[in-house]
Amino acid sequence: MTTRKRPIDENRTRKGPIKKRGRGRPKKKPTSNLKLADEVVRISADGIGGDKSSKLNGSVGSAGKKRGRGRPKKKALPSTTEASVVSRGKALTQTVSKSSAVQDASSLQTSPYGSPKMDFKAILRSVVKIYCTYTEPHFALPWQMKRQDSATSSGFIIGERRIMGNAHGIAFHSVVRARRHGESRKFIARVLHVGHECDLALLTVDDDEFWKGLKPLSLGGIPQLQDKVNVVGYPTGGDNICVTQGIVSRIGVGKYSHTEEALLAVQIDAAINAGNSGGPAVKGNIVVGVAFETLDDAENIGYIIPTPVIRHFLNDIEKNGEYKGFANLGIHFQTIENKGMKKAFKLLNVTGNKKGSKLSTAKAQGVLIRKVEPLSGSAKVLRRNDVLVSFDNHPIASDGTVKFRDSERVAFNYLITSKYVGEKAEVGFIRNGVLKKAPVSLGRGIQLVRTHMYDQKTSYFIYGGLVFTPLSFPYLEAEYGKKWDKKAPIKLCDYAFFGIPKEPKEQIVILNQVLISDVNVGYETFSNLRVFEVNGTRISNMGQLVKVVSKCKEDFVTVLLEEDHTIVIDAHEARKAHEQILEQNNIEHHISEDLRSFLKK
Repeated sequence: MTTRKRPIDENRTRKGPIKKRGRGRPKKKPTSNLKLADEVVRISADGIGGDKSSKLNGSVGSAGKKRGRGRPKKKALPSTTEASVVSRGKALTQTVSKSSAVQDASSLQTSPYGSPKMDFKAILRSVVKIYCTYTEPHFALPWQMKRQDSATSSGFIIGERRIMGNAHGIAFHSVVRARRHGESRKFIARVLHVGHECDLALLTVDDDEFWKGLKPLSLGGIPQLQDKVNVVGYPTGGDNICVTQGIVSRIGVGKYSHTEEALLAVQIDAAINAGNSGGPAVKGNIVVGVAFETLDDAENIGYIIPTPVIRHFLNDIEKNGEYKGFANLGIHFQTIENKGMKKAFKLLNVTGNKKGSKLSTAKAQGVLIRKVEPLSGSAKVLRRNDVLVSFDNHPIASDGTVKFRDSERVAFNYLITSKYVGEKAEVGFIRNGVLKKAPVSLGRGIQLVRTHMYDQKTSYFIYGGLVFTPLSFPYLEAEYGKKWDKKAPIKLCDYAFFGIPKEPKEQIVILNQVLISDVNVGYETFSNLRVFEVNGTRISNMGQLVKVVSKCKEDFVTVLLEEDHTIVIDAHEARKAHEQILEQNNIEHHISEDLRSFLKK
């Protein structure tokens, strides 16, 4: 079955003696879903990653517990070495290549990028400290905002007047500033593009003074197993730049803790602490990744975003003028490793769609499609109980993996997210014992319940003291805490983990709470129940709810809720009590800004 892990909080570095975790949130230990190969491999740079499809039991592998924001279990040690090292490797000055081709790892020794005049000290000068002041919305009380807070992270010069950092380092930002290495002045920065799925962000500084003497760093390929890499940044434990060294341990497709998107990640054993997030991981003088998270309950296990994912992010912006995201096939599948199951689905006696040739038992590979999302491009081609055997002519094994490099295998999701939203791919599948091939349009994944709502405010609507809002992972966390998947009602968890939208813009609309008033006496205990109907009209999203209620000319508004609960509000009394309810609860407006246009329709 397909499951979706609960969202993982980011850890931020707070100024002053108190180190806070996750924007004032307590420590959380989510489960990592990183499936890693035994050796580091090199792949093409069209962009690597994973989609929302998963293997049986929704797992893409398990390697312990991760925590975002690049913070391990322990605090940074006072003995962390501050940078004073000069590398002998060749230096680089060239900006990011627009080509999607990733260099072969052997080319990292003699990269054509950059200039030999750029030494390691020049690389340190290109790494900046990012200061972010942010304010998060209160998802359980959607008309309010939380207390303003601040955080620090790292970034580096990636192109002409561009700074690359982590998305979680500037999420919900109000003001962002950047400080150069060895200087005290902080410059106002602007956020240009954010890719929350890949946890990357592009910033710029308008002040010309900031850019004097700075040279952009260059992207290389994926390093080899046992290659030494240096992680450069501004972690907790001091204010100056810091360099830690480690080796590349393994590589694979796994879920990024910031948004639970499955993409390629590289594991290293360098110490990555809070504040390191967004800093470059360099081999010689070439950037081979961006530091972004670590593993809980483990010593010196960190992860970097590899260059294929970085290039996908940059090329996406270059092609479309904005970040569109990673492609999604829109299927849910399970592995087929049982021989009896292979016989049942006729994998051992497959007829080709052209030549009529039969596949041998050794070639009887593929995964069983158990669900096809109705809003995806796959819905026009694939069906339940089809066996997916190839993607763009890459054979898919029965365990859901594809050949990655030499003898290495990784989850086939990385092939899907190497594509861009709107592109097409050819899928091979077996239906009733016949092998077929067809093109499929790839779109961005559509969620019934949003896993994240970074840089957004939640919608809400208040009528007669009834507070309505859409269900989301951030809402569940705000309402039930970090372990909401164990505390929230089973129905809500079922929607969150297994819900699939059947129509565009579909949402799970819930009754958040009842603000007590004479008009709603008797309903004050109702909360967190799904709204199915209002006056006999099925409710599929917040906009529809607002239209139905605001246009109601009947004497009563009848709301049908989960578990067959019914609420009846006297429309005339609700209008009379409206202003009193808002004033009593210190609420400025009864409807969120994004829904006000529906009042006029």
